[in-house]
Amino acid sequence: MREPRNPFRLRASEHIESTETFLRLFSPGVLDIWDKDSFWNGPQIIRSAPGGGKTSLLRILTAESLLTLYSLRTRDYFKDLFQKMKEIGALTDDGPIILGVLMSCAQNYAALDDLEIDDAKKKRLLLSLLNSRIVLAALQGALTLKRLRYPADLKKLTISPSEGITCLSNIKFPCSGEELYEWARSLEKDICEALDSFTSLSESTLNAVDLRKFQGYNHV
Repeated sequence: MREPRNPFRLRASEHIESTETFLRLFSPGVLDIWDKDSFWNGPQIIRSAPGGGKTSLLRILTAESLLTLYSLRTRDYFKDLFQKMKEIGALTDDGPIILGVLMSCAQNYAALDDLEIDDAKKKRLLLSLLNSRIVLAALQGALTLKRLRYPADLKKLTISPSEGITCLSNIKFPCSGEELYEWARSLEKDICEALDSFTSLSESTLNAVDLRKFQGYNHV
């Protein structure tokens, strides 16, 4: 394999197309910030200056990165990183045991602030749009981990809620991956069609989108 290009010229991990190259440039020492006893127990806020490694830290947890690292774990160059990922509870000798999804928040979300509706409804729509896209990304990542096709193999997934977790409205669990996919796609479509309407962005624009059905969609 040809040596990776100068990492300082790549500037950001999103510019590194090859997952293997990304892993070769990822230093296992970065993961020392991880407290394995508490990291998985709740939300974590990661802040840094631009280029500080936030995206790299998130990308290392995606399905493609986990599968690639697992397949290369016996190579000398990847042994330390694989061992570190085992220590933080992301990988075992049998394969990945977590799933991370990497999403950009640059698309559509700012348009919600232009809606001439009250702030509570804006927040509900924002959370609903986030929920739909998180669900879609998670479904795709789950199939990638199992080396299945997206979305063709969604019917092979069964989604069950964890004990003590509040479920989403308007969908019953357990359900198939295909059913959850249709729920998320329908929700995203309703919101985006309202935002893309040529008419004034106001509450009347959302007549086709029953805001009541978004109540409680902030539990994903």
